[in-house]
Amino acid sequence: MSYAAKLVYNTHDWVTPSRDVHDGVGIHVNIGQNGYNFGMEEWLNRPLLRERNLGYLDCYRSAAHPGVADIVRLFTFHDGTVYHIGSLYGVSQLADGEIAGIRNELNQANWLGEINRDFVPLGDLRPILQHIEYQHIWTRNAIVAARGEGFMLNIEYKKLEMFERNQWRNLTAIDPQVNIKWKKISRRYRVNAALNNLHWFYT
Repeated sequence: MSYAAKLVYNTHDWVTPSRDVHDGVGIHVNIGQNGYNFGMEEWLNRPLLRERNLGYLDCYRSAAHPGVADIVRLFTFHDGTVYHIGSLYGVSQLADGEIAGIRNELNQANWLGEINRDFVPLGDLRPILQHIEYQHIWTRNAIVAARGEGFMLNIEYKKLEMFERNQWRNLTAIDPQVNIKWKKISRRYRVNAALNNLHWFYT
């Protein structure tokens, strides 16, 4: 079965947060004049996580998805346009009981040390151990949860394919209905019945 999932927009190729997440999505950080938002999927393309075939999709936070999804097409929304930016293959939802082991493995790999300065370009100078919003999701022990209350990873996969920016596919130009039908970041979409003009997208 083929699905589609939305990622927050990111200008750092989903390796590190880029302060492009709008209000009402992701996790809000109340710091500075206006604060900022970040999404856990902004590290999806981080080498340390790719090596372990681990990641985060918000639609796997909002609901249980048993079994393995053959393909999850990844799309993002920017300036009124929906872009296909990559795909995940062999995707399954993590279980609550796996969290402690994953967190221990990432601790051994110095994950917190690696991302210690990731928020500095966003105007947040706190070291990661004092970043209470990130520490909150780091210490959660649930996969399916309210926004901001689940663990910072929720999927494992067989393969991640991310396109170069000049290879992003403009889905809005192919079928403008995608802007209406695929709006929610918290929903996993079945693409084989979603739109009329994206037949290439289904297989």
